[in-house]
Parts: sequence; C-alpha cells; structure tokens
Amino acid sequence: MTAALLAACAPQPSDVAGDPVLSKAGSGAGAVVSGPVSSGGGSPLLQAMRQDPDGTDIATVFRMFCLERFPARNLMAGEMPPGTSSAAMSPQQVRQYLRDDPGVGWWYQTPFGTYAVTVEAPPFFACAVRRNYPSVPGYNAVYQEALRRWVEAEGRGPLRSEMGLAPASNQNTLAYARQVPGPRPEVLMRLETQLSARQVEVRLVRQIPNTPVRGATQPF
Repeated sequence: MTAALLAACAPQPSDVAGDPVLSKAGSGAGAVVSGPVSSGGGSPLLQAMRQDPDGTDIATVFRMFCLERFPARNLMAGEMPPGTSSAAMSPQQVRQYLRDDPGVGWWYQTPFGTYAVTVEAPPFFACAVRRNYPSVPGYNAVYQEALRRWVEAEGRGPLRSEMGLAPASNQNTLAYARQVPGPRPEVLMRLETQLSARQVEVRLVRQIPNTPVRGATQPF
C-alpha cells in the first residue's frame, strides 16, 4: 500500500507563484503555475518566514481544509469555504498537481502567504496543502500537535508512530507517514521536496485509501 500512496502523492512540477521572487528561482524546478500573489515590495514569502518561523500557518490551513472539512461533499464538489480568501484553480492548474486524476483545487491566501489546496477523487482519495519556502520551516511540532488534537476530538485512538518513506520517483523528497486507526484507516503524510537551491515545497496530505470510485456522473 505504501507504494500506491507515494505514487498518488509523487512530487509534481509545482512552482506555485505564491511569491514573485521564488517563482523565478531555478528554471529546473518545473513548470510555474500562476496564482495569487501578495502586493508590496520585497519578498512576501521571506517576510512570512520571519513572521511565522514555527510553521503554524501551514498546519492551521491543513487542519481547516483537510482535517475539519475533508471529505465533505461540498468541499469535494469545488465549493470554496465561506469567509475565506480563496480562489478556484483553473483545470490546467489542477492538472499541474493531480496530473490525469480528477479533482479540484484552490489558491488560499493568508497574511503569511499563498497555499495550493487540492482534493483528489477516489481511488487516490486525498486532500493536500502545499506551499513553497526558501527553506524548510520548523512546522513539524505544530503539525503533530494538530494531528494529536484532531484524532482525540474524533475519538480515533492514538496515532501510530510516524515512518520515514523513500519515494523512488524523486530522491529530492523526504516523506513521512503515519496511520490513523478506525473503521476506515487513513494515512497522514508530510513531504518536503527540494525544488531548487532556493525553493522547498512542503506538502501535508490526508488520504483515505481504497475508497470506491463512483459513477462517471458522480466523480466524488
């Protein structure tokens, strides 16, 4: 099952232009996907790193979309959460992340930066939050605490220990996964991909494997 999960979450050419400086860094990092950017001088993303050094923001966005809302039908149908600063991705932008798999996506803006949020349809049934950084932020402690609180509130029992994985498709990626117990076992993953010398993608994923595929008229 691990191989299938990594195949579904294999790093994509996702140089999200959430920062006008970093989106131009390193032509070998893949195709640039245009998205909303913050106005103002300097580098918004580098400024955000100084304001959010422990990575609280990405953990909060992941909790809001992927833990609290996924897999609600309205989210999977592409309905943006009310009261949020989000804009739907174009079909071409969604394909940059999900390749040929069906799904939807948004650009989500916070005071700290722009996030790419995607929901992938079964059988790779997953919600993911991505953001590019100049280096890996210290997000893991806040992320792990968010997971612990979520499983406790859901009554799912203790999380299993996190395992390091070795994606064969990309040696520049560090991947970690832990299983969530319950009637429908789930997998929570975090992936750190070195896109270029100045750009790292952090991706947080919640996946519900082996979800049956609905009819063609009901992809979700």
